Amino acid sequence: MLVVVMPRAKLLVAAGVTLATLAAVLGVAACYDVDALRGGIRDGGASPEGRAPESFDAGARSPGFCATADAAICDDFDDGVPLEEKWRGVPGLFPGIILQGDAGIDQVQPTGAPPPSSPSVLSSRLGVELRTSAMLGASIGRSESVRAFEMEATIRVASWTSQADGGFSKRKGPQGEPLKAPAVGVLGAGGLRLDVIGASLDLSPEALLLRSGIGIETVEGTDVAVIARHDYRATFLDGWVHVGLVLGERDLVLSRIFARTGKPVSCPASPAVAAAWASRPDAAAACITLTPTLLPLSERDLGGVVGGTSNDVGTIEVLTDDVLLRALP
Repeated sequence: MLVVVMPRAKLLVAAGVTLATLAAVLGVAACYDVDALRGGIRDGGASPEGRAPESFDAGARSPGFCATADAAICDDFDDGVPLEEKWRGVPGLFPGIILQGDAGIDQVQPTGAPPPSSPSVLSSRLGVELRTSAMLGASIGRSESVRAFEMEATIRVASWTSQADGGFSKRKGPQGEPLKAPAVGVLGAGGLRLDVIGASLDLSPEALLLRSGIGIETVEGTDVAVIARHDYRATFLDGWVHVGLVLGERDLVLSRIFARTGKPVSCPASPAVAAAWASRPDAAAACITLTPTLLPLSERDLGGVVGGTSNDVGTIEVLTDDVLLRALP
């Protein structure tokens, strides 16, 4: 497997950001005290599949998913194409395969719950080092008519252990509060230019979070919302969850979330927002503010990352199938 390594100096000259900063925008997890966050659904046990107009029944999908997918980039990891062929990152900014710490990423045929489209999925394996990443990155370029950008994927956690204080981190937040661990980033999307603006989905044991900003060690400068409070550790270990992330112009983001979940979502009164949804529990969703300088999207390359990232001291394997990247006019 080819791993692209970009010299640090080149990254700094190209965009004024380091690879770590970019990855933070598009998916590197920060650890948050989710009990202090707003919104969300408290559900501690098994949950039904979402009842949205567009079915979330991943088990009904068949092999060859990408053959009929309406997307700028689609990967169900079944066509035998090397990862670096589709996931090329952005030349001069970030590589298509992002590995940090003792991490690994590959296409595998999983055991346990069958994948949405057989036989292969993406496996992102994170080791015991603090701050590890195993992600794929890609850009779909620019379009004069694009008003929002969307990513979807179906996620499963094959294994998850924490070595930080029995599952809780000793790290402190901005106000000295203890931060629960682990928190794992599974999906991220953004608009790329000299400034990078994006959002990501972060998974904790009891909540799925949507966040913005580029902070790694703190939550300063970020907006964070709970998509749902739920026993996601058990849910993701047991089966697959369909998730989506859309960002851009507020009206289009709101209409897209309604189309995906069948429910309205409360959204800040900002011209640029990001929203995300999950098929369990019950098509939950959340929306956050993004800086208005994200717009217009037609002036930015649009990119996303998928895989696994964590600041926890532990081990995790995230499985991903049926990844879509779309530009919405």
